[in-house]
Amino acid sequence: MIVREYPEIGFVTYIIKPQNKRIVIKVTKTGSVTVIIPKAKMVDNAEQFVLKKKSWIIKHAQKPRMQPLLYTQNTSNFTPFHSLEIHYHDSDTISADIKKNKVYLYVSKQHDVASERIQVFIRKIREKALGIEAKMVLPERVRYLASVHSFTYTHVSVSSARTRWGSCSAGNRLSFSCYIMILPLHLIDFIILHELCHTVHKNHGDQFHALWKQVVGDCKMQYEKELKSYKIY
Repeated sequence: MIVREYPEIGFVTYIIKPQNKRIVIKVTKTGSVTVIIPKAKMVDNAEQFVLKKKSWIIKHAQKPRMQPLLYTQNTSNFTPFHSLEIHYHDSDTISADIKKNKVYLYVSKQHDVASERIQVFIRKIREKALGIEAKMVLPERVRYLASVHSFTYTHVSVSSARTRWGSCSAGNRLSFSCYIMILPLHLIDFIILHELCHTVHKNHGDQFHALWKQVVGDCKMQYEKELKSYKIY
């Protein structure tokens, strides 16, 4: 992941995905800009593409639905395993490091941490920290629950998906959003079991829901209601 800043546009995150065939620009609901590129050596080309599309990007990012201000020096629940520590310096740059159980943010003294631009950057770093945590926790948790309930699957991966907590492919490959880590453990297990049930039933028919209820017990409706109170951000 490469983050660069541009006048008027703000921070742009470049993500390398070899499976992509072309450069793709995405403007999220928060107004942040992500550029998907097939190869690392294409960053300069992608940068030129972004500058050519500046008007389009600004237009689509003009009225983002700003998320609540969450991240300041006093943030105590940055991620389940990482705290946030903000350091100010004289250089007109912003950067971050993730080390062990801390995220270190380095911000110019001229920048307002509460500004939308800085908050967008911090959310990107938080997403990366959540990804590290998810890769550490989820494979073992899936392995355990699959063993307890006699499910079989082929692979577990972690993504930065914001539209759903998890998915199961036709080949029983399980994928989970890194944002699942913001949930309490019982809801993480609830979602994992949901996807494991899809290794048996690919749709959401009666047989699927009967199996899901069988493995999660009488808490199914309660957990479904509780899960709706959480939003991915």
